Amino acid sequence: MLVALCNDLATSGHRVTTSIELTIAGELSRRQIDIKSHRLFNCGPMPEGGELQSDIQPLERIADRWRAVSEDCDAVILIAPEIDRVLSRLVDRLRSFGVNVIAPDPRFLDCAMDKWETAQAWASSSLLTIPTWLATHWYQAFQLGQIHSGSSDTPTDGWVIKRRLGAGGVDMLRFPHADDLAAHIESLHPWNAELAGWDSSEALLQGGNSTREAFIVQPWICGQASSLAILAAEGRPIRLLGAMDQQFGRDGSYVGGVGPLDLSSDRLQRFATELLQAIPGEGNGWIGIDFVRTSSDAWYPLEINVRLTSSYLGYRRCYGPGLADAILGSPLPLGNSLIPGAIRFSVTEFHG
Repeated sequence: MLVALCNDLATSGHRVTTSIELTIAGELSRRQIDIKSHRLFNCGPMPEGGELQSDIQPLERIADRWRAVSEDCDAVILIAPEIDRVLSRLVDRLRSFGVNVIAPDPRFLDCAMDKWETAQAWASSSLLTIPTWLATHWYQAFQLGQIHSGSSDTPTDGWVIKRRLGAGGVDMLRFPHADDLAAHIESLHPWNAELAGWDSSEALLQGGNSTREAFIVQPWICGQASSLAILAAEGRPIRLLGAMDQQFGRDGSYVGGVGPLDLSSDRLQRFATELLQAIPGEGNGWIGIDFVRTSSDAWYPLEINVRLTSSYLGYRRCYGPGLADAILGSPLPLGNSLIPGAIRFSVTEFHG
């Protein structure tokens, strides 16, 4: 994704400065993958003394390095995980130095990154949503005998628990029975999170939380996992790119997608617009929405991704390298007329 984006920006005539986290840079070198960038930095966090250290450094120091790298850049596209607000903290830090980061405003970021707040915002706008509980509230309702799976018109298959502030499938677990989920929620305490098998990553995330309040619970909705992508800019209608089906490996991890989907553009546009308008603040840049399509053709939104996602690898084959320029605000290129399912992409392909 990163390599494809940089190559497309360079092809579109931009001077590209790229700063890559050290392990990713090493993988690119190992695979002998070239990246079109006028300036390329392998950026690790730097302590106050100036020497690179191998231990984890505060995010603010990483942001300070990126600020120095981006001093003469007109715009910055930041790719970072939403886990425990890593993305928003980096965006806020860079913006505090006057860096023009192509990302939503703070209110939109804070709500959209938090799966609980997002679900609350959608429910408050009377949109079709998946029933969502904080793990604490679900557990209390379970103890009172108030938990029942699904309904006659919404086919479900067990339960799923996930981080409020998560990315991808990090710390997401599925349980076939409520009893099994309840037993696991009982283990969610800060002092035994590691023993319970949860990837708390406190050192990396600086404050990562594995308490019950850090997770949400939802029924597992039966259907096809899909996603759509849009480009947003303040004061403009959203620009719909299309929709793709998501593909997963045997272990449940996300591995790529296939599309474009043969879905009504008008329905996709209305669906995305209603979901985004329910979120406070202003969206900006690349925004993805994950959703589930059921056998009855109901669309249940799952979450919002407020950063560039790997689906860029698929959409660039529809729109060409000019798609990268459109993220910066240029007109969206005319898409190629492709038959449904003609595009397949994998997250393991750096080049796209």
